[in-house]
Amino acid sequence: MRSSGKARKGSENRPGKRLRQNRLQGQNGVRETVSEIVCNYLLNSYIKRVIMKTTENKTLSFFSKGFTKVPNEILGKVYSEQPCTRMYGFLYLCLLYHASFRDRDAMINAQTVPCRRGEWVTSYRIIEQKTNISRSCLRELLETLVEDGLISIRRFARFTVITIIGYDSWFKIPVSSTPAPAGPPSPLRQGEVFIPVYTRLMEN
Repeated sequence: MRSSGKARKGSENRPGKRLRQNRLQGQNGVRETVSEIVCNYLLNSYIKRVIMKTTENKTLSFFSKGFTKVPNEILGKVYSEQPCTRMYGFLYLCLLYHASFRDRDAMINAQTVPCRRGEWVTSYRIIEQKTNISRSCLRELLETLVEDGLISIRRFARFTVITIIGYDSWFKIPVSSTPAPAGPPSPLRQGEVFIPVYTRLMEN
């Protein structure tokens, strides 16, 4: 019995058996490495798809509020080297942005005021807060805009109505010969980038 036990122990310590065990361990290690690579690849692919989908949603949401046409002359003033000219352009951009796109009722100082398309029912205090332009300079810039024929101002006791001159002619909806199909817009395909179409104001 003892001799047979020694024989079994001797057979377990044979070089061939140890070599086979080492090969099996190596194969198991390769299998684990391959499985880790596959798992990492699938995880990275999933993360990329999630990021692309999130980016598409953000892009569509970013452009979903529409656009505002701005004359190049105003943009030139916004980026002018002269501080007063920059304030002139920035103030006009503020008025243009807040002008109502449709006829509606506006609320100001707990009062309902009818507001027509192209108008902004506001006050000097509100404009001063939005633009950080001092009251005295703001009055001068508004009067300059009136003299240049860009806006008109109607002052009331508790509010002021500023009208963008030519708003309707600027923001007319273009009529296309091929109307867009009804229903929601088609989603972006993979790798496709959403590019908005701008209509620039060109000088005649």
